[in-house]
Amino acid sequence: MESVSYKTALDLWTDLTGSVVGAVTTVDSDGFNRMFNRAMRRAWDFMFWPPLMARETRAYRNAWTATGFALGAEVYHVATAGAYWRANAITDAGEVPGVSSKWTLISPLDAYVAYEQPGLTEIGTLKWVKNADPRTVRPTYGLPFELDERGVTLTGNSVPATACLYFRKRCPAWRGATFDAALAYAVGSTRYYSSAASAFAGDFWTTSAITSAGESPETTPAKWVKIEVPSFLCDFAVAAAKIGYLEGDGQLEKGLANAQSTLWETLYDEIDKIEGQTGQARLARVANV
Repeated sequence: MESVSYKTALDLWTDLTGSVVGAVTTVDSDGFNRMFNRAMRRAWDFMFWPPLMARETRAYRNAWTATGFALGAEVYHVATAGAYWRANAITDAGEVPGVSSKWTLISPLDAYVAYEQPGLTEIGTLKWVKNADPRTVRPTYGLPFELDERGVTLTGNSVPATACLYFRKRCPAWRGATFDAALAYAVGSTRYYSSAASAFAGDFWTTSAITSAGESPETTPAKWVKIEVPSFLCDFAVAAAKIGYLEGDGQLEKGLANAQSTLWETLYDEIDKIEGQTGQARLARVANV
């Protein structure tokens, strides 16, 4: 996905609001951050944007690994023809489902895919569920499902061992304190980092591993993941943040309606690119009679 730095978005906002790049106050910067995050979420959820979609084959439980499991743990085991097992006792690393008596085959299976599974993309808005990935298996068919507090529950009389889900990724939050080289960070910590290097102009990064003091996104990139700003949504988010700033500052009154109308045109322009320029729009099929 083509992206821009968060700093680029902030600099554009300062231009549009008549501020001076590099001289934005902390209060204004924090205000921009709140408005930017709100606008980006609205744009993110506006439609099923192709760059923000994921198509992944999922099991209904976490995969079994050679570790110990607690009583009642449920796992997916590829080596036993993709069967699902429940631990009827505390297990050790070498006690394998289908071999050890400490595992019982789950039947019937409560077939659901959790919104969050270790090491996999967090599910945002679901578009469809199929029996297999249509990119590699043909033909495929859709599976009936329901959404509840646990995740995506398949409701048909017969479900495959795994299912292919097509969904919008969750909108991230571009929010966090500035990186402090004197601190160590736990997994999942988000910090803003910038330097003179062109690849680190100014972005929010989240730790994927525990860091030691001084391990920044620049010095230890393997431990950090950048929260990218989609370039095609940046103009909308920045313009929305500008309107919010000027309106709050009393500089936007009669022109508010026109400014908001122009704002949404930026998203419709992006839809036009997808449907009219990339060839992704589906052709209508008309049956001969």
